[in-house]
Amino acid sequence: MNKKKKTLLIGAVVLVLLIGAMLALLFTQPKDDADTSSALSAEEEDVYLYQEEENSLKSLQVTNETGTYSLEQVGEQKWGITALDDYKTDSEAYTDTAERYTQLAAKQKLLDKVTDKAKYGLDNPSGTGVATFNNGTTHTVTVGDMTPDEAGYYAMVDGDEALYIITVANAQKLQQSQLAYLNMTIIEGYDTEDSEAIPTIEGMTIERKDLDYKVVMEKAQQTGDDETQMYASTLQMVSPVECDLDSQHADEEIILPLFGLTAEEAVALDAEAVKSQYGFDDPT
Repeated sequence: MNKKKKTLLIGAVVLVLLIGAMLALLFTQPKDDADTSSALSAEEEDVYLYQEEENSLKSLQVTNETGTYSLEQVGEQKWGITALDDYKTDSEAYTDTAERYTQLAAKQKLLDKVTDKAKYGLDNPSGTGVATFNNGTTHTVTVGDMTPDEAGYYAMVDGDEALYIITVANAQKLQQSQLAYLNMTIIEGYDTEDSEAIPTIEGMTIERKDLDYKVVMEKAQQTGDDETQMYASTLQMVSPVECDLDSQHADEEIILPLFGLTAEEAVALDAEAVKSQYGFDDPT
């Protein structure tokens, strides 16, 4: 047998032996190892700080650096904040908070007993919530510092010495001000797929701090030129000069995007009282 054939034969024998060893390991694997997936599933089961009956939250008193306010039950599966009664609010935000704090889930239970609350920011909480239920039960939740990976916050609940990590979303419910429940829509939107829903703009005036004149636009007069109409804006500039406007630039990029305009955050209920603080006494 020449050297080349001998090498191929040895390689084939080694390959067969390796396949046989692999099959033997697969069929003789201990049963405990096969059950590893179920053990992992058990570890991944939800951990709760507490669980109460659905829709049974009567009130949630929140205290943080912005002050103290209470979310109260105002009807079946409805909650609200008295101070916001005269304002447009976000009903879904109320419901979301109520559901989260009726059955408060944790990302994980970190310690069975906390010996140093200061280490986790729980000696000076970033938020505290007192949840009261229709059956008379009360749970007080305190939120401390954010975890090093910024994926959650340390938290504790009264009557339990354990340390939990709750989600950022759950923590923020006790860290935000009552203004977070306001409806952040400034100008209502419309269905862009419905041509009949597109708003009709009668006019628009723009004033800017860096201009000594106003830009005034009025509804454009219809012309008999179909090609011109195709590209013309629904508005026509009348000041500081008279001219036609391009529909893509004026309508699609400047005017229509204002519809559906929403705020990132609300900072005060009484805008008039803080207008100078936010530059509204001298608008840009």
